[in-house]
Amino acid sequence: MTKNTRLLILIACFVLFFTITPWLILYSLGYRIDFKNQCIVATGGIYVRAEQTGTEVIIDSKIDQKSSFFSNSVFVQNLTPQIHNVLVKKEGYFEYQKNIPVREKEVTKIENITLFKNNITFQEADQSLIKTMFTQKDSNQQFFLKSGNLYYSNLPQNYGIVAQSNLIIKKVLSYTTNNNIIWLGQDGNLSQSDIAGKNTEILTTKPLIVNKASSYKIFVNNFGTFVLENKNLLLLNKNTQILEQFASNINDLKLSLDGQNIFYATNNEIYLNHSNYEYGQNQFQLDEKILLNKFYENISDIFWLNNNYLIMRANPSTPFDSAQGKDSGQAIKISEIDNRGNINLIDLPLSTNITLSSSSQIYFNPQDKKLYILSEGILMSSDRLLP
Repeated sequence: MTKNTRLLILIACFVLFFTITPWLILYSLGYRIDFKNQCIVATGGIYVRAEQTGTEVIIDSKIDQKSSFFSNSVFVQNLTPQIHNVLVKKEGYFEYQKNIPVREKEVTKIENITLFKNNITFQEADQSLIKTMFTQKDSNQQFFLKSGNLYYSNLPQNYGIVAQSNLIIKKVLSYTTNNNIIWLGQDGNLSQSDIAGKNTEILTTKPLIVNKASSYKIFVNNFGTFVLENKNLLLLNKNTQILEQFASNINDLKLSLDGQNIFYATNNEIYLNHSNYEYGQNQFQLDEKILLNKFYENISDIFWLNNNYLIMRANPSTPFDSAQGKDSGQAIKISEIDNRGNINLIDLPLSTNITLSSSSQIYFNPQDKKLYILSEGILMSSDRLLP
């Protein structure tokens, strides 16, 4: 080999070294070439956690990892900053799929995935549970309203019997109890007292114009005090102490199990409010409301499955199918509340021994994690829905 040849090889090695080494260093530091935008970008990652173990996580139909028996999470790094498709699946369960953005030098987390079985069986339940689950609480509790007055009895056999109970508060339209009593009076004022009806405090500075023919319901939670007047939802302003318009055409409102979220629903829409918790001040504030789902069907009987999923009954707008002689299109739906990208929504499969009609009622029991369906006077219970 001549001297000139060796010199050329040495020069080529130097060129390759100083050309390739920076790219190797950038690659090892998590940088990639974005050919579409012709620039160098920092990568990010996706952290996926499902309730079930042994789930398969597929990203962009390419990266395939599986959670182990000891860990139900998967962490994928070095993803370019763009929208990525995440698919989580397990045999015997509905798939979970979400299009989620990844940003430079950030890890996008999807931590609260629950997979639901694609084959749910129902069996006849203890019929004595019907009264507990589907009877109005006012007929079977210590406090009850009769003729516009609030009564109390500490003896179960006297619940609902005025003559055997103590008169606590007069001229009441609606009330709720916990460690105290909060009620809406016929004078339009919202008031509270201790559990004995003493030490009364008026909560509103301006009375609500009430109509005795209207229905009223009070909700008190971490977010504040709500009054549902027919389908008009009011919120007590903490500064002015005035009941103000919050939402209209509302059928239901429920606080999540962890107290961090509330949903309120119209006939075919579900809205969600996340909490903005001020740790130093021990106060909850309502963030901007989110339209979670809008359905073609009418929805009712909505329950929190856990802190991240809702279950509900969907009723078609024209439910009666005269050709079949039964209600058609009735369904039980489960929706996640994570509104990033698409929202996962499934129709819960029902056993052939279940008759679901417009007159049916559903109830989710958070204690045993089972769904109960009351139809034609028969109570049926599902398999356990949650791990």
